[in-house]
Amino acid sequence: MKTMFSHHSPHAALLSKVSLCWFGLLVAACSPYGDVQMFLTDGLRPPVVTTVRFTSATRIEISCDTPLQRAALRTDPPTVISDSGIEGDMAWFELAEEVAIGSRYALFAALQGRNGHSAQVMRWAYGYNPRPVDMILNEVIMRGSGNNPDCLEFLVRSGGNLGGTAWYLGTSAVHDAAYIFPAVEVAAGDYIILHVRPEGLPEEQDELGADLALSGGKQSHPQARDLWLPEAVGLPSNNGVLTLYSSPDGELLDALLYSNRSSASDTAYRGFGTTKMLGWVDSLAEQGGWIGEYELLRPEDAVSPEGSTGTRSVNRRYPPVVTRSRSDWHIVPTLGATMGSQNSNEIYEP
Repeated sequence: MKTMFSHHSPHAALLSKVSLCWFGLLVAACSPYGDVQMFLTDGLRPPVVTTVRFTSATRIEISCDTPLQRAALRTDPPTVISDSGIEGDMAWFELAEEVAIGSRYALFAALQGRNGHSAQVMRWAYGYNPRPVDMILNEVIMRGSGNNPDCLEFLVRSGGNLGGTAWYLGTSAVHDAAYIFPAVEVAAGDYIILHVRPEGLPEEQDELGADLALSGGKQSHPQARDLWLPEAVGLPSNNGVLTLYSSPDGELLDALLYSNRSSASDTAYRGFGTTKMLGWVDSLAEQGGWIGEYELLRPEDAVSPEGSTGTRSVNRRYPPVVTRSRSDWHIVPTLGATMGSQNSNEIYEP
């Protein structure tokens, strides 16, 4: 399964409209009239969803910021809901059959708070994974070339199932691209290469089984598991945030902040150059994903990509050290990239 999406996807917007139509007769909407200020005060507004997730192979839980009195759910693909209930600010739904690990569902929920106000929402959720993996970002090529295009390497630290593990260009809260890993069993020590600038060649095959030499294409490796983004997104060459989560709404496992700028580069964006990049950085900081010298992250706290190329990758030192800071990373010498195998501790000297 290859998945790429953004929060501004037209597909998501369409599903939201469908959900509103489907639930329109089920739950009465709040009156558009009256005092808006009063409506928005605490206790006089619709429930706001905080989390939506599978908590087992047959159970979906939707948590809100206020106690609920009614809740209804429909899924796409369709599922049979055998039982449901409300516990305070959480609604739960039991399914008649188990869903596959990491499988994606659109959830259309109609929720009514105890104050009588209602909300309709659409969210994505992914099939429960009872054995999630622990893995880290291990090597990145963000200034690739035609023969050595952009890609990322992940190192599995403890085995399990990849299903639902999520990579973002940005963070789970704000991002440009995402990849939800397929349900594949992996072992500690395995290397996984995510190719983010594919050429669309027939040989660029996702390796979902035991054959790790199945895939061809640039940067593929016969002893690593090769996976391919459905579109050639690539990575920002100079400024970026890369994150890895246990699931799309789960724990932050690892991150890489890189930038070739400085605090003096601009005043409007704290040196990071754009509103988007600053948004990624602040989102990462809020999640405890990166540690800098001061309270606010600066470009100087990031790993510099200067000097990296398609063969001089940004490498995590070996054995892996995870402090979530720039000290974990270095650039290897020319031809020192090791996608799919143990990292090099040699350091590029300009």
